Amino acid sequence: MMVQIALIVLALVLIFMYIRPTFANIGVVQDELYRYQEAVDNAEEFNHRLAELVLVENSFSDSDMEALALFLPDKLDAAQIMRDLEVIAELYNVEINKMIAGTPETFNPNIAFENRGEVSVNSLVSQDFSIDVTGPNIVIKKTLALIEANAYPLEVVEMSVVNVPDEDSDAESDESLLAIEDNFNLKLILRAYAMDY
Repeated sequence: MMVQIALIVLALVLIFMYIRPTFANIGVVQDELYRYQEAVDNAEEFNHRLAELVLVENSFSDSDMEALALFLPDKLDAAQIMRDLEVIAELYNVEINKMIAGTPETFNPNIAFENRGEVSVNSLVSQDFSIDVTGPNIVIKKTLALIEANAYPLEVVEMSVVNVPDEDSDAESDESLLAIEDNFNLKLILRAYAMDY
């Protein structure tokens, strides 16, 4: 009987000292296997999404990518934009009264696609440019057309045009109020955009 009790005690000691820690180790290994499988599944999902995006990127032609780079450049060059505006004004002898570059602002827009829903863009940068010019009516119109056709796309955020009557003309005369030669004051706030990597 003593031998049987000794064998039972030995079996219990083996269970608590060897088999139980082994089962605990097996549990830890199983948990690691689950985490590993989850990581593999996530990696496969990521690779699948990456392949889809690469296909979409490859579907754009080189001319489309060049147009995108033109209309949404990698960075804003405030000095270049202000120089372009200055050249446009000089081209038509428009007097620049004031030109100010605002502070660049970063934002993360959501862009809606027809078949894909909304996509969040990493981030864009915008910068406002305030310009105040004076010149004849026809010249102001041509200046606006050149700003619209400028290589660096600029969004007109705000615009005001005020007739500046000639000191020599009679303010009561209907002819002088809207004459082509009359000077106008044009105040614009233009906004430029770029990608922010």
